[in-house]
Amino acid sequence: MTNATAAMTKSADAMTRSDAMTEIFNFMDHKVRVVLLKGEPWFVAADVCRCLGIKHTGSAVVSADVHERGWLAKSSVGNSHVSFPNRGAVIVSEARLYKLIMRSTKPEAKKFQNWVTGTVLPAIRKDGLYVRGEEKVSAGEMDLEELTLITLTRLQEKMKRLKEEKEAAEALAKFLQGIITEHLEYVTMDE
Repeated sequence: MTNATAAMTKSADAMTRSDAMTEIFNFMDHKVRVVLLKGEPWFVAADVCRCLGIKHTGSAVVSADVHERGWLAKSSVGNSHVSFPNRGAVIVSEARLYKLIMRSTKPEAKKFQNWVTGTVLPAIRKDGLYVRGEEKVSAGEMDLEELTLITLTRLQEKMKRLKEEKEAAEALAKFLQGIITEHLEYVTMDE
């Protein structure tokens, strides 16, 4: 095992993968596998590098901060509809993805940069969100009703996630309050 692989494995060991969900995005006829870990997207490094025209995935990832890279064992994604090699895959965080995109000068990267800076980020600035595929409406490849349905579905999923997060936070707060109440001694000082 190389030092880089050992470092990536070590950094990934701290991540809980029991909640791993996978999804595939398409960019310029390239599939990019994305794994959601604790609600955060992690991108398969080989897929990102292929999109950006970077030939050596290892050199693109080895300089990443420890919290920006990881190793995903195939067993972590269970019976996912997304295929992973038996040995697993190197994954990078969303922050590392953006760094790789913006550093690259390759023509493939320029297209990816233009998509992120010309479509995704402006949509977020204008509307507060980007709905995957919304650029297809202006290109005539999708009708507005279909985009609306996708958007509503995503919003319902987000509302459900936020509700679950709120319930978990409230349960934790109640638990901690119980501990504090039970174990905290109040000390008063007379002046």
